[in-house]
Amino acid sequence: MVKSLHNVEFFFIGDELYYKQLDNGTVKPLNQENKDAVGYMFTEIKERYPKAYERLDTLHAESRPNKLFYRFLVVANFCGCNFGRSDGIPDIDKNGRWNIELVDCPRRVFCKDKGTVCSPKLNTGISGAEMRVIELFARGSINGKGYTKEQIAIKLDLSLNTIRNHIERVKARKGVTRSEDLVIYCQENIFK
Repeated sequence: MVKSLHNVEFFFIGDELYYKQLDNGTVKPLNQENKDAVGYMFTEIKERYPKAYERLDTLHAESRPNKLFYRFLVVANFCGCNFGRSDGIPDIDKNGRWNIELVDCPRRVFCKDKGTVCSPKLNTGISGAEMRVIELFARGSINGKGYTKEQIAIKLDLSLNTIRNHIERVKARKGVTRSEDLVIYCQENIFK
């Protein structure tokens, strides 16, 4: 049973979707018969990229009665738009981070789903107010020209306690305890 996929790359051969375990070179088809891998991907897409999922759900709504086929269509469509080429770079790395690619697509210029299904935004679970604080806090730590919590409070006209609370809530939500780990999370997931 597949609980997660790590260190894998997705690619198409013709219309068939495959994934390769980069640590051992195993290649497997990702089709509706591979229900564990499809189930894992489906759940992750739904949680990580809810707007992409909503659009894919609409596109494939007529297939919903056939649950396995419907889930496969959602996953295949998402992978085709975001992971569809073989380039030796893990699409899901060894830590479970997803690396969305800009896939060559002849429809990209006219695609109605650009920014939704193609190159989707990650659901960070961070509110707008928290994001304003985190951006100043983390970006500054990255480039060395950052703001202290006190400077962020002055810049955003918020209390120091509010700044601390926003940072601590985001750290707790992301499962990190150190500020350095929050900065790393932001680098890898938000500021791409």
